[in-house]
Amino acid sequence: MYVLCKLFYSYLIRILSFYTYKDLSNACNYSFLTTFSGKEILCFVLNHKRSMNKKILLVVGLLALGIVGAAVISSYGSITGYATVEQAITIDIMGSSNDENYTLTSAHQGERKYSPEIKLVNEADVPIKVNVTAGISPGSIGNESDVKLNLVNEFKNETLTNPITVLTTDYRFYLEHNFSSSASLGNYSFEILVTPS
Repeated sequence: MYVLCKLFYSYLIRILSFYTYKDLSNACNYSFLTTFSGKEILCFVLNHKRSMNKKILLVVGLLALGIVGAAVISSYGSITGYATVEQAITIDIMGSSNDENYTLTSAHQGERKYSPEIKLVNEADVPIKVNVTAGISPGSIGNESDVKLNLVNEFKNETLTNPITVLTTDYRFYLEHNFSSSASLGNYSFEILVTPS
């Protein structure tokens, strides 16, 4: 801090010498220079007999010097960081190159059919909770009285409930289609929706 005060004092002497056309190398006799009082510096400038433009310029210069000095003292710099956030969960239909749809083969009234195994892949390094819902697509033939849909675990022995926790590897399940014995005949379409919990 002492070094900064000496540096400030040196610059102040040079500025005042330049604008007053006087040698102020012995300026330590002025109390405002030894105490660095802002009020006394301003009084000195305002009482001086030079033009107003020079006084204004001097005051602005002193203020700028003070601001720059304060900035140097209060900050060593800054760093800016950026990130692109990507989706954590992706859906993979096992055994298929098409991960957007599947087809049940030879479904009949009264039968139970399973979708191919569906894998939720977690790309994050923390477990993610999701809700998985399934339903008949709008515009499809049939309704809930024709087919009941259930999410079951990878062993097909447990019905799943939401939310589902996808660990840092993956989570596998099937969609179970239970067609009633009086199900409407025709083409059915189903939707599986995975959303954050």
